[in-house]
Amino acid sequence: MRRAWVNRPGVRQDLAQLQLDDPYKLLAFCEMTERDVQRYAGRGPLHTDDRPRLEFSAPKSSSDVLTWQQNISGIAAAARSAPGSADSVLARYMRADSLVLQGITAHFDDQARAIRAYQTALRINPADRTIEPLITDAEQRFFGPMLYEAQQCERNGQLTCAAELYAKILATDPGRRDVLARMAITLAGCGLLDSAVALVTNGLHADPRWIDGFKTLGVIFVRSKLFEKAIPALDTALMLDPRLAEAYSTRAIAFAGKGMFPRALEDLDKAITLAPDEPTPYENRAYMYRKTGHADLASRDESKAAECRKLRADGNAGW
Repeated sequence: MRRAWVNRPGVRQDLAQLQLDDPYKLLAFCEMTERDVQRYAGRGPLHTDDRPRLEFSAPKSSSDVLTWQQNISGIAAAARSAPGSADSVLARYMRADSLVLQGITAHFDDQARAIRAYQTALRINPADRTIEPLITDAEQRFFGPMLYEAQQCERNGQLTCAAELYAKILATDPGRRDVLARMAITLAGCGLLDSAVALVTNGLHADPRWIDGFKTLGVIFVRSKLFEKAIPALDTALMLDPRLAEAYSTRAIAFAGKGMFPRALEDLDKAITLAPDEPTPYENRAYMYRKTGHADLASRDESKAAECRKLRADGNAGW
């Protein structure tokens, strides 16, 4: 095993992405029958999980000191707090470990199954810090291509296609609120305003301080020209975080839609102060200036917006 570990760096790098960064951790996931164990161990009494001959003092992966400390301290605390509960803690650890193994088995071929296994393992044993990196990597492999395709569909005006892809992601991971927000905006673009609002509202019921939820409602209402509903949603977002340049810019459009141009200009000034390299607030302020008869100020902002866009394009070209 050690020779293979040294001589096959590609395999070693792939396993390291799964937090298996030494051969002992890999061997910790191997299972053998009693006959195999006897053949491997040689003559003498066996020490196994079902027939222990030594005091339990470390998890299977004993080289991971952090995991060792977490699991042993948890078992010890349970033993002190309630007699007999240490067995249940150990059983929970082993159950989570089994689910992690299921996830690793499916990690490269069926990421949706792997994500579900990892998430269940983390709920069972939240002290295991090795699980979250596995979830992150599996999500990137699974959701990354779908997110890219959904964004391309949005850019090409294929909103139904984008909404279906977002729904598929949420079916696997309902906690992806960034995807929920994008799906709501897409549904609104398809003319399904009530469904879009209900989707975000349900998210806000789960977390009343979900700032992006209020921002998303503001965007949906502005695009639907429901300015009187957009303003309170954006007010709440800015109350929760007064440094949201995008929220100021969106609320400015709502104020302008109601003919409140001075308030719109105030919000755009704040948006530009917070995000001076963003072109959209300059473009919106130029529009407001032209509506209020300040052509010279509008021209200045239009030039600034063009400069910001050129800088952004040059930066993207550099990458």
